[in-house]
Amino acid sequence: HFLKMGLRNGLLTALNLAQMSEFSLVITALGANYGHVSEGLSSTVLASMLVTSILATYIITFNDTLTRALLRAVPFLNIQEKEVQEEKTRHHEGPKRDIVLLGCYQAGMAFLEAVEARGSHLKKRVLVVDYNAALKDLLKSRGFHWVYGDLAHPETLDHWGIGDASFVICSLSDTFLKGITNRRLLAHLKQMAPQAHLIMTAEDNREAAILLKEGAKHVIVSEKLSGIRLFEFVTDDLDQGLE
Repeated sequence: HFLKMGLRNGLLTALNLAQMSEFSLVITALGANYGHVSEGLSSTVLASMLVTSILATYIITFNDTLTRALLRAVPFLNIQEKEVQEEKTRHHEGPKRDIVLLGCYQAGMAFLEAVEARGSHLKKRVLVVDYNAALKDLLKSRGFHWVYGDLAHPETLDHWGIGDASFVICSLSDTFLKGITNRRLLAHLKQMAPQAHLIMTAEDNREAAILLKEGAKHVIVSEKLSGIRLFEFVTDDLDQGLE
């Protein structure tokens, strides 16, 4: 939090590292041998390590659910994301940003790189919505505008004027979305931005067909695009006589 990497990142890291190290037993044993540590404390350390070892698997498995529960408790602890609060107070300022990118992971970052290389004039129209506050400074240095948004709670997107968007792009497949799916997100987006071109991401052709049927303008299937590109590489080389 104090490194401005975002509360979510801080909580996830803390949960994933919650298990007590086995090395603590070595330190405790040495302390007990020299009379620096009591037997009662040694027993407490051993019990703590056993409990955290058992719970660690479940904590890591359900870290996203636990993080969301802890984030709901954050307001009661009077801890706030400074960057998020600043963004909420000024989201109406500046030029209209009608190309909204939801999620900025691998595909999302590739999209931004394409904008930089092939359509830099579009930068001022792009709005990146993501929960990873660590992206803010990076994207800002490259000329993009980042705002905080949790896609698992689509209603929060109203803060950023999604209703006026011309394009809304979800660059994350269901594997990487937490607490929501592309289908459910599409249903929300259709209500919030009925006039926008909605571009979603699917993991296979069957899911892509369902998203198109339910109202998506376009659906990206990464593996399909990769296969098409590989075919183009082969045919281009064959056309050049490299058989």
